[in-house]
Amino acid sequence: MKKLLLAPLPEPVAPDYGAQFPNDIARLVATAGNAGYEVSPEVATQLWARYSDGLCATWLSMSEWSDETVLECLLKHAVIVDTRTGVPAVPTGYHTWLDYAVATMELPASEACVLTDEELTAARLAIRDAARTELSILRRAVSCVPR
Repeated sequence: MKKLLLAPLPEPVAPDYGAQFPNDIARLVATAGNAGYEVSPEVATQLWARYSDGLCATWLSMSEWSDETVLECLLKHAVIVDTRTGVPAVPTGYHTWLDYAVATMELPASEACVLTDEELTAARLAIRDAARTELSILRRAVSCVPR
């Protein structure tokens, strides 16, 4: 039996805002930090890009905006998660711990030990691909929910 899932839409190639607007991104991170929010430069960039896109702009200049206004704009597309003190930073290259978990997912040892190396590699790729697809579908569904 074959299973049908909603096919993920191809992601458009994102511009490298980090190289184009390093001072803006540093300000976004600092402004969030001063208000008690931890945000990586990558996530801050995406939040600002979403905010700008929502106003039909590629990248809005914030040079004349107050920190309060910048923070308010950042929070419009953010999900705030309370984290315990001492939680390590998300590994470089991943936006969330969930992204990292999906990318490094392994089969349970009880199932992996009965497979050949070739079968294990194929199974590992298959479960990671399935998990990425499910995560993508969930994220798309959440982004459609009115806030």
